[in-house]
Amino acid sequence: MIKIIKYSDKNFNTNLEKIINLKRLQSSTIELKVKKILDDIKKNKDEALFKYAKKFDNIKDPSNNLRVKPNEIKKAKNLCSIDSIKALKLAANRIEKFHKKQMPKNTFYKDKEGMNIKTRWLPLEKAGVYAPGGKASYPSSVLMSAIPAKVAGVNEIIMTVPSSGEINPLTLVAAELCGIKKFSCWGAKQLER
Repeated sequence: MIKIIKYSDKNFNTNLEKIINLKRLQSSTIELKVKKILDDIKKNKDEALFKYAKKFDNIKDPSNNLRVKPNEIKKAKNLCSIDSIKALKLAANRIEKFHKKQMPKNTFYKDKEGMNIKTRWLPLEKAGVYAPGGKASYPSSVLMSAIPAKVAGVNEIIMTVPSSGEINPLTLVAAELCGIKKFSCWGAKQLER
């Protein structure tokens, strides 16, 4: 239940401060937990990822169930209709054209005092995209998150999907269209390294 406080109450400031402090405490607790998980993954790599897959996603044997194998993409293509693949290609092409028009330009400016001022745009080395799954699957999410990264010049795009074990074939085809070569089946709580 949402606590309602009125500005006219004599304890308004005290009550408001309690609410704010509670939110700060909850936020810092979550941040601490996430930092601990990230530190563990950096240090222990797959061992830590598998531990969190068991803990958060109830996957009994994460080492065998969390990676998408190259032959699965080939199988996925065979399961998709030609019209669906054409539609994905059309969407990918349109999304790419749009984002190319958004690319910022590096600038150089020399002011009247002779000072050189520059802006330089550089891509991230890696980007992660999450493709929702479950009852509905959205290959368009892959296109709309991976293509801007690709256009920006990101070298490695990693896609994660829910750990249910089932990946919509069109989602894999969309990933291939985006040049994604690294996939994994994790829940949203873990991160791909």
